[in-house]
This record gives sequence, C-alpha cells and structure tokens, in this order.
Amino acid sequence: MALYNAKGVEQNYKEASNWFKKSAEQGNAKAQYNLGLMYDKGEGVKQDYKEAVDWYKKAALQGHSDARTVLVKTLSNSSKNIKTSKKQKDNKNG
Repeated sequence: MALYNAKGVEQNYKEASNWFKKSAEQGNAKAQYNLGLMYDKGEGVKQDYKEAVDWYKKAALQGHSDARTVLVKTLSNSSKNIKTSKKQKDNKNG
C-alpha cells in the first residue's frame, strides 16, 4: 500500500500493481479491489475497464463493500453508455 499512497517511499504505481496482483491472486479482497482501481484508472497498468470489473467482482463476492459500490456504479454507467450509443446509432440509421 505504501508504494501506491507514497507513505514513506517514492510512489511507484507499477511496483504497487505487481504487489497488489500477487496478493489479489491469492484471494485478498482488498488487493483485488485496489487492483481493480488501478486498472480502472490506468495507474501502473494499461487501462482496462473489463479487467477492472473482473477484479471488482472478485472483491465484491468476498464482501468488500467499496468494491460492491464501485461495481454497481461501473455497471450502471456501462449500461447507460451502451443505451446512449445504441440511440445515437439508431438516429444515424433512422
């Protein structure tokens, strides 16, 4: 966490993402949530919303409340964006 928040060390998102991933792959919900945030924001990793959602889901399934909240907001925004894109496409074709 220190590498991410820069508490006592130089901030290094890439290194933080490596440590979060190791811990997340072992089932640590907080690390899964933090890794999701990093993919969501593109901090230390290539931005990848699908990967972010996958990590949020893993954390949420373990009861991580912040992951649940972010997951609901992310999925809600995604469905709104899909509907908007479909309407724009229909208007162009209509």
